[in-house]
Amino acid sequence: MKLKLYTNSHSVSCSKVEFALDYKSIELDKVEAINNYSAFSPTATVPCLSINGLMISDSEAILEFLEEKYSEPSLLSNQPTINSKIRFMAKLVDEKLVGSIRKLFSLVKTTSHPSDGLMIENIFKEIDSILYAGILSGGFAFVLQIFAQKNISPAPAAIIFSLEGVFATIAAWFLLDQILGINNLLGCFF
Repeated sequence: MKLKLYTNSHSVSCSKVEFALDYKSIELDKVEAINNYSAFSPTATVPCLSINGLMISDSEAILEFLEEKYSEPSLLSNQPTINSKIRFMAKLVDEKLVGSIRKLFSLVKTTSHPSDGLMIENIFKEIDSILYAGILSGGFAFVLQIFAQKNISPAPAAIIFSLEGVFATIAAWFLLDQILGINNLLGCFF
């Protein structure tokens, strides 16, 4: 059986499949696909696994195939509850994380793949925000923190530093109208 994986090093879904292949020590040919995915993939996406010419172009379908064909070592446990959590986390990564990353990098030009390149013009449009965050939030606050720390004893400085999360929470509530959910509140106490 001849296996060939079309992959892209910038893709989370491709990384997931490559991790499974490495874990199972499966030998195959890897092709780094940059664009023009429709030339080899029926859905014009990566990862795409070629099995003697048959193409599978979905990361979950590829992982299921690998688990059925190469059962040892298994990607799953022998406990159904743990397996359901594994499947849930994999689906969460595919549906939420990957989409969020693509939204975060909306600066990416529209091409066959979002990771093909960033448009510098869009970065320059946001240069004032970047400089504000870098100079005021980073540089000025850091210098002020060092100056203040020199003029205070260690115990109060440690207390102030440990309350940074509390100040951030209060500021987020006051300035951004953000309210902690039940999971966040439980995390504060445990």
